[in-house]
Amino acid sequence: MKPINKLIQVLLITFIISSCSNAKIKNSLSEDGLKGDVKVLTTLEYYATLKFGEPHSDSLKTKTVDVYDKRGNLIEEYVYNSKDSLRDKYIDKFDLQDNRIERHYFDFEDSSSNTKVLFTYDKEGYRTQNDVFSAKNVLDERFIYKYDSLGNNIEEDDYKSDGSLETKTINKFDKKGNIKESFVYDQNDSLSQKD
Repeated sequence: MKPINKLIQVLLITFIISSCSNAKIKNSLSEDGLKGDVKVLTTLEYYATLKFGEPHSDSLKTKTVDVYDKRGNLIEEYVYNSKDSLRDKYIDKFDLQDNRIERHYFDFEDSSSNTKVLFTYDKEGYRTQNDVFSAKNVLDERFIYKYDSLGNNIEEDDYKSDGSLETKTINKFDKKGNIKESFVYDQNDSLSQKD
């Protein structure tokens, strides 16, 4: 089950990165809400306990070290476990327009979960496709994105490794570009989720 959980984690990260809005992020620093000439950012996450009704840091859960290039793009991310051993590593590559074009994920606890994601963009800079490859460099999954004239992500198709459709997500937007409804259809074109 662990490899599937890690793959789901990578895919969730991919979905988050591929935000449904038409807003364009200049670089990873601005996406993370950071300003200035940041080279390395270390984040510590602790387990918390309540003492006398107040939260207190208990023990270290994870440490994350993010490394940015001179253009402000997140090019490396290292995640350490509570014993300060390297657990996960992400290596990203960007094109000259600061679009993430490649992501490598390494799981140091289960190397069979290692993945590579290739990102494709259209001439306007909107992501049109993500290809997810397994540790054996086999295409595991493909996501295809479609946009309206305002740049809103109106459709997202998720294909299995055999090329068959797994899910299709249709997004409806209001006049301000906010998602007002999302419909997820399964491989049989049956509505499986509505938000």
